[in-house]
Amino acid sequence: MAVVCDESLSEVFRLLREGAGIDPESCGLDSIAHVVRQRASASGAESPQHYLRRLLSDSAEFQELLEDIVVPETWFFRDSLAFRAVQYYLDACHSRGREKFRCLSVACSTGEEAYSLAIALRDANVEPSQLYIVGTDVSRRSLDLARHGSFSARSFRDPDAQIVALCNRWCERTGESWQVHDDLLAGVEFCWGNLAQPEFLAGEPPFDVVFCRNVLIYFHAEARRVAVRHLDRLLNPGGLLCCAAAEARIFSEAGFRSLSAEYPFAFRRQDNEVDVSATAATARQQCSETRPSQLGTVSSALPAPRYADCSVTAANRAGPGASGAHVSIGVADGTGAEASQAATLRAAQQAADSGRLDVAETLCAHVLALEPGCAEAHYLRGVVRQAQGLLDEAQESLEKALYLDPRHHQALVHMMLLAERRGNRRLAENYRRRAKQTKPMEAK
Repeated sequence: MAVVCDESLSEVFRLLREGAGIDPESCGLDSIAHVVRQRASASGAESPQHYLRRLLSDSAEFQELLEDIVVPETWFFRDSLAFRAVQYYLDACHSRGREKFRCLSVACSTGEEAYSLAIALRDANVEPSQLYIVGTDVSRRSLDLARHGSFSARSFRDPDAQIVALCNRWCERTGESWQVHDDLLAGVEFCWGNLAQPEFLAGEPPFDVVFCRNVLIYFHAEARRVAVRHLDRLLNPGGLLCCAAAEARIFSEAGFRSLSAEYPFAFRRQDNEVDVSATAATARQQCSETRPSQLGTVSSALPAPRYADCSVTAANRAGPGASGAHVSIGVADGTGAEASQAATLRAAQQAADSGRLDVAETLCAHVLALEPGCAEAHYLRGVVRQAQGLLDEAQESLEKALYLDPRHHQALVHMMLLAERRGNRRLAENYRRRAKQTKPMEAK
């Protein structure tokens, strides 16, 4: 077995930066080092230098390394406000007279985001013949799963009754998994692509909507610049780009302009090429809003933003005995204490995503005062405390979440990252191994 030395690891980190755009520090140096050692052993490399030569000459081995570094983490209607923004855009801002509505999901993982887009738009009365959706990812394993369209209960975590109803309408239970309906499956395509590479979707016509969430935070600075140029090229003039809250500053500084105060993570592009050194102050005035004449009228099945729920009154409506953790599809009925607590947790998540950490902390505290055994509230509180720099308190909350739900994938991932940040390699590897074991069930 080859023991990869520090010098060899540095070279691997360089290859990841150049070949995939990845900033190794953002993914955890210790975790990547462990994966490299595992791959070197599995490949039968006789020495660290031999494994490096193989990585340089064997694209298949480099792909296998990427597969093991990537940890898929997604679910249907994740951060559902983004899908509400798409419906708002379709209803109010989409260019008049366009017969096709083209959507792109970058880093789509196992496909939940792309299928969520399809569901949201079909629910908005967009006909299948008018809809074209493409999902891309660097993981070929994840893309194979996405094409099957078969998902476990963990892919349906949003407890909102309207979202549960939407998923039930477009997915059918088959044993222990849920299968996306064939007509929805046929309307979504998946292909391999690396946003940090110059050839990403070369020659592809622009899209009306692009989702690129929790991607750029893992890129180094130059890869981010390349990615922003790609996204500018791939977005129609007046098109909509949705990013994660942590990435909003990147697009604002690149000259994209926010869709509205209600959707601060959703951006419109400029009519000309984006200057990546531009700031938000240089963005042009938002184009006039027109209702589409060719596409269908939008319905409003997705839940509207619930700013009223970000309050003590809303939190106090949650009753004892409710459980907001990982509600399986078909379980939540939108009534009683369970739905009220779920709404409060959604409000806390939205507050955290928008940077209102104190509000998120307060809402989590109210849920836990009424139901101390809510694993999801402990988990979210841990994430908030981690963002606040309160690492000891974050660890305590995450440990409580895992005590209540030992297979809580997100809590395991955050504990892994926390252990790496503190230099505890053995503990980090333990959490990484457990997180891998709780990945979404693969389609047969």
